[in-house]
Amino acid sequence: MSAVVEKLHSRIAEVLGRRFVTDDAERLEAYSRDAWSRVFLAAREGCSTPSPDLVAWPADVEQVAAIMGLARQAGCPVVPYGAGSGVCGGTYLLDGGLIIDLKRIDHVGTVDRQDRLVEVGAGALGEHFERRLALQGFTCGHFPSSMYCSTVGGWLAARSAGQMSSRYGKIEDMVSGLTFVDGTARIRRLGARPRAGAGPDLIQTVVGSEGTLGAVTDAVLRVHRAPAVRRMRGVLMPSLESGVEAVRKMFQAGHRPAVVRLYDPLDTLVNKGKGTDTGGGVVSFLRRGLGKALPKSGKGNKRRTRSAIVDAVLTRPRFFGELLDRAAGSCMLVLGSEGQDARLVDYEAREILSISLRLGGLDLGEAPGEHWLSHRYSVSFKLTPALDMGLFVDTLETAATWGRVLGLYHAVRQAVREHGFVMAHFSHAYEEGCSIYFTLAGSAPDLQGSEEAYDRLWRAALDAVVAGGGTISHHHGVGMSKQAFMHKEHGEGGMVLLRALKKALDPDGIMNPGKLGLGGGPELPGAPWRVTRAGSGRGGWKVAA
Repeated sequence: MSAVVEKLHSRIAEVLGRRFVTDDAERLEAYSRDAWSRVFLAAREGCSTPSPDLVAWPADVEQVAAIMGLARQAGCPVVPYGAGSGVCGGTYLLDGGLIIDLKRIDHVGTVDRQDRLVEVGAGALGEHFERRLALQGFTCGHFPSSMYCSTVGGWLAARSAGQMSSRYGKIEDMVSGLTFVDGTARIRRLGARPRAGAGPDLIQTVVGSEGTLGAVTDAVLRVHRAPAVRRMRGVLMPSLESGVEAVRKMFQAGHRPAVVRLYDPLDTLVNKGKGTDTGGGVVSFLRRGLGKALPKSGKGNKRRTRSAIVDAVLTRPRFFGELLDRAAGSCMLVLGSEGQDARLVDYEAREILSISLRLGGLDLGEAPGEHWLSHRYSVSFKLTPALDMGLFVDTLETAATWGRVLGLYHAVRQAVREHGFVMAHFSHAYEEGCSIYFTLAGSAPDLQGSEEAYDRLWRAALDAVVAGGGTISHHHGVGMSKQAFMHKEHGEGGMVLLRALKKALDPDGIMNPGKLGLGGGPELPGAPWRVTRAGSGRGGWKVAA
């Protein structure tokens, strides 16, 4: 340990107690990555990634401010950390530094039943938060796929969307107030005046800032009465176009179903029409399909044969993608309505089903919807089999208006097919448009080849997104994987404003440096950069002045 790290360690221990700060190598390694697929490629090959120098666990906003001040005095980079479930490299450290893990700040207050507001700590895990609300008869309505392994602070940092956002909104629609500590170690409270019109909404400058402006410690969120009635449904639509049109008509007729998920023909085929989300579904599909074709004896031979077939599929993605398209056809549409009044819920359920049937849909009853509901978090646990098979699997979520959404879908698929396997579903619908959630897969024989293939795939996909009028992120955030496209999303004028905000709240550049395209980091994807190439780190900190 360098002298500067040792001094910072000692001073943080004086504030938190020695139990709540560590430089233990094994614990630091656990904080060296989030769930970004590109970093998993290195981990699979046994390569280490740059670790923090220290990890601290403060218990309240005052402790966060105190240790932030110490880090600033030391010129030490700081990365706020929730549960590490982000998929874009948002917490990846470029040059070592201090991780502030906020999970001890996990309080959930008593719901204000009149105003329907609740105060919650940024470190509260999603599932714990929802269960504590349920005990009071309420729900936040925010159900990301990472529900069991993400925190409220992480949701705010990345502008998260839950699976029922079409009814309840995204996290930015739910936040009424928040407290954060900026890069100068000042505590700032932005609060809770509903629909205030006195100037810009300062809360929204912090939501989505991914720790580059400060660390959110507490939030006041809007909540809802827990639904008393829920109706789930599955409809098989004759085509993707008819499915998209059905969803558009539902929302433009004024309906707000809690669940709307339209799976494209390939995604429907992969999941056998069950309406299961797919982050790892492509892996299950390859395993299931290949397993039937392989000999029943000789596990070693079977594994080698499977590997050879998977390699063949993913080294000729366009050919096999077109082959699978010919076998695919109809699209699964999962619908769900919920609320307090059974008459209103049943009315909406009948109306949205009627819209689907008028466009050629086949009513499959409740089973597909109930199946989706019971498996809706499974996607977060399916990446390990993909890595074991030598693949990389990732997801890209974008959004566009109804007039652009189908063109954007086809453009991204065509762009990605040169580099990997691709399928998608449509969700998070609004009156003016919806989100598209792509699942991407590829492979290469070694780490360098995998990293290069991954970057080519992502650059092609994001180029197509920008050209097609989509947003580079709907709810996963930007992190490392998308920051090279921030200037295309916001324009140079927008980036000037973001840099000015960064300078005002973090003048020494200590907060999560090298993210959001604000300088100090590699411009991915497509740059000649390796996740295993550590920066100076280990106390030799360099942060943007």
